[in-house]
Amino acid sequence: MAKAHPKFNRIAPWADRFNTPSTAQLQSGLPAPVASIFKQARRMLHDAGFTHESPQWRGECWKWTIEFSAGPRRELMAILIPSPENLQFALPVTAEFLQSLPMKRLKKSVREGLELAAEPFDTNLAVWFLTAGLVSDLEDLLQRRVRQLTRKTG
Repeated sequence: MAKAHPKFNRIAPWADRFNTPSTAQLQSGLPAPVASIFKQARRMLHDAGFTHESPQWRGECWKWTIEFSAGPRRELMAILIPSPENLQFALPVTAEFLQSLPMKRLKKSVREGLELAAEPFDTNLAVWFLTAGLVSDLEDLLQRRVRQLTRKTG
């Protein structure tokens, strides 16, 4: 009688640090409602001109992420963290950009993510847990960031 082999759970593409996943693989590991929000966020980033996507391992906390830029050798513009449990969006911001924002007019959910990139925190990444409504709320903020970057380089 043959011995039964133990069954191994396959590692999700998002968590497998030794195999670089494609964007499609990362999306396929998301539950349907989260995958829809993921697609909406990608569309928002592409519409903003950040069409270059690059999977990057960001350690055990974020695991595989998708980093967005305007081209292969351009500055990092945004990060999508395709966690099946907590889809997140990170936006690099500067103190100058934060000071230019009309904070009182921004929705509370947008302000909360921006607070993570301000003093006393030691990072330049604003971070949000994405929901369908929040993606549309972040579009204005992303457009402001693009305009600021265009003024600096233009």
